[in-house]
Amino acid sequence: MDFNNDRAIVGDSKSGSYKYGYIDRSGKEVIPLKFKNANGFIDDTALVKIKENQYGLINKDGEVQ
Repeated sequence: MDFNNDRAIVGDSKSGSYKYGYIDRSGKEVIPLKFKNANGFIDDTALVKIKENQYGLINKDGEVQ
């Protein structure tokens, strides 16, 4: 994925279901892969799907707003 506000979405399916998180420009995971879906950052916030029928906005540190 492309970088937005120095964060890029990454995903993995090792747990049997796909989970999403974010890395910084050095490739370091900065927000763990724990979301069911994720969107790019706009104005330091991103929309994520936390679990079925539950969405939230997170900041660049992964804190739910």
